[in-house]
This record gives sequence, structure tokens and C-alpha cells, in this order.
Amino acid sequence: MHARLKTAIGIAGLTAAYLLTARLGLSFDPVAGFATLVWPPSGIALAALLIFGPRLWPGIFLGATIANVLTGAPLAVAAGIGVGNTLEAVAGVYVLRRVPGFQRSLETFPTVLGLVFAVAIACTTVSATIGVASLFLGQIVPAAGLGAAWQAWWFGDLIGAMLVTPIILVWSSTPRVKFRRHYGEVAALAAAVIAVSLVTFFGDAPGIPPLPTPFHQAALTLAILIWSALRFGQRGAVTASFCLSGFAVFATARHHGPFVVENPHTSMLSLQTSVAIVAST
Repeated sequence: MHARLKTAIGIAGLTAAYLLTARLGLSFDPVAGFATLVWPPSGIALAALLIFGPRLWPGIFLGATIANVLTGAPLAVAAGIGVGNTLEAVAGVYVLRRVPGFQRSLETFPTVLGLVFAVAIACTTVSATIGVASLFLGQIVPAAGLGAAWQAWWFGDLIGAMLVTPIILVWSSTPRVKFRRHYGEVAALAAAVIAVSLVTFFGDAPGIPPLPTPFHQAALTLAILIWSALRFGQRGAVTASFCLSGFAVFATARHHGPFVVENPHTSMLSLQTSVAIVAST
């Protein structure tokens, strides 16, 4: 009974986390109202099943189904989307647990390759395909819009897997570098992340000093990422990447920063391509 209660609590917690982050993701200019270019729940779902076990899969299905019903999808369509999101996470766990020497700390090369290629690319295809097919069968997305919806869906799940899963897995494992021994440097790094994010992604906003002409945003952001990785290992790398990407996404959604163009979907695709490359590196 104790094990069942523990599992039920885990499922309820995962359902709530998925639902809340799904509502956040759907606020970023979704294609056809459902396929968004930023989808944090995919990363949360994969990390939860890796840490607590596949038995929590109903939390993904319930969270995804409820989120899409609240967005306006018919129950059958929402359930189809929920099935796709659940299979994506379950498949991701299946693949990663067969990677030789898999570590939640992501400190081995096979583990990182497994996450980047097998999970973030192959398994996200499952959710995108089933989800867009459900929208098409429910007459929500026309045949002419299938390509754009599938691309947006796949990119959103890809970024979720590349940004959210690593930060949860790495911070839930035992660190090699003790942050408490470097309080001053941690504070300096945090201040640098904020300052670089403001001048890079909000340089055209009122009150923010513009980036000097001789510098390019890539040079500054990569300098921060290299600093964080060399001094604080995987925890530093994934945290800096997550924070910088969060600033970039928020700025682009508010029509600020170097990724903004006339077409909002092109802006987000350019942004997420850059984020995916940085996170993979």
C-alpha cells in the first residue's frame, strides 16, 4: 500500500508539473493553437521517468490531455496528443537505459550522445507525428499546414529535451564541483549571465545600453558558457545554458533581440536552432 500511495503521489505531482509548464509553453505563439516552439513539459517528462521510473507515465498522459482540453481541443484529439507525449518519454527512457554506462550526471560521452541523438531527435519525432496527426484527424490543422505544425512541434520538444532534461538530471545527481566552495565566483558568474543576457537579448529595449558595435552576441554568450563549464562542470554548463536560453526565448517572444524578424515563426525557429546548437555543444 505504501508503494502504491507513493506512486499515486508521484503521478499527481507529474500531472501538475506537466500541466503548469504546458500552459506556459502554449503561451509562446503556438502554431494552430497547439504546436508551440517552446515545450518544457517534454524535458520534465523524460527526466521524471528516468529518475523515478516509467511507472509514472500516467502523469504525462493526464497532464498533456488536460492541458490540450483547456486549450480547446476535443477530448479525443487531446487524448491522442497525450498518447504521443507519453510514448515520447517512455521511448526516451527505453533508449537511454540501453546506452552503455548511462549516467544521470551526463559526464560520459555515450550518455550525451544518447540524449542528443537518440532522445532529442528520434524520440521527439514520435510526439510530433502523433500530435499533428491527431490535430489533422480532428480537423484542427488542414493538410496545407501539416508541415509547419510538425516542424514547430518537433522543435518545441527538441528544445525541451535539450534544456530542461539535462538541468533536472544533473542537479539531481552528485556533483563533482562543490558550489559552496566558490561563492564569490558563482555570484560573479550569475551577474555576468544577467548582464550579458540584457545587453544581448534586450539591447534594443528602452533603458538597456546597446551592445558595442565591435562585439557580437555569440562571442559574449559562448564566453559565459565556457567559463561555467570549465569551472563548474556539468552543473555550471547546463545552468548557464538554461538561463541564457530562457532570457533569449523571453526576449524573442517580446519582440526584442537579434533573432527578431518580421515573421514571428521564423524568429522563433532561428532562436531555437541557435539554442539547440549551444545546448548540444
